[in-house]
Amino acid sequence: MKNKALIIASAVFLLLASSTVVGYQLIHNQTPEQPSPAKFRLDDDFYTGGQLNELSSTEFEQLIAQQASFVLIAHMEYCPAETPLTTTAEELIHQKNYGLYGLKGDEFKSSSLASTIKYLPSAAIFRDGQLVAYLDAESDADIPYYQSATQLENWLSKYIEL
Repeated sequence: MKNKALIIASAVFLLLASSTVVGYQLIHNQTPEQPSPAKFRLDDDFYTGGQLNELSSTEFEQLIAQQASFVLIAHMEYCPAETPLTTTAEELIHQKNYGLYGLKGDEFKSSSLASTIKYLPSAAIFRDGQLVAYLDAESDADIPYYQSATQLENWLSKYIEL
């Protein structure tokens, strides 16, 4: 009987301790640490490409079907808001010789990606044809990644081996 009471008391203590930690994090606008994803290599074209290769929506869907691993810059051709991301991506390409894919607005709208990413411009990382992460044009937290080649590379390095 004493063992059962001890087990129940221990469970209650653990529950209260966990609630206290979560409550503290919520009060201080913190979220529990998420495990960082394991970094992975992209297809070889990324490491030696040295340019932004514009795709049609059909070519994009073929990359997905081939289970390719790549970085995509989705952008509007004439939208002034996208200028910082394409400029930033071009700087990164020039500095590091990375090969990125591009998908202009009209092609983007007719792709499967349009149901997931709502606003352009955006950068997206794919692993084996699956979307791993993307920049949200509406997120204040993502703004630095749009404005600096170094910051864009830092974002990429969270997910991929550079």
